[in-house]
Amino acid sequence: SAYKENYQANLDLIDAHVDRGMNPSEMAKKVFKIINTKKPKIHYKVGSNMEKFSIVLKRILPDRFFEKILLHYNKL
Repeated sequence: SAYKENYQANLDLIDAHVDRGMNPSEMAKKVFKIINTKKPKIHYKVGSNMEKFSIVLKRILPDRFFEKILLHYNKL
């Protein structure tokens, strides 16, 4: 396929990202805390500071610019 190399590069990137991901028990602790909250918020942000900051950037930057940042960050 003409896309085989790009597709494999993306899969490798995703695998590497998952391998460096947060411990699932951290997410479970967060969910447990939310479940036991009397007045839970509608949305929660969980992740590294950079991951949380990317949510802010997505809201304020033009779509194409944000996409270019992601492509550069992921070396695509």
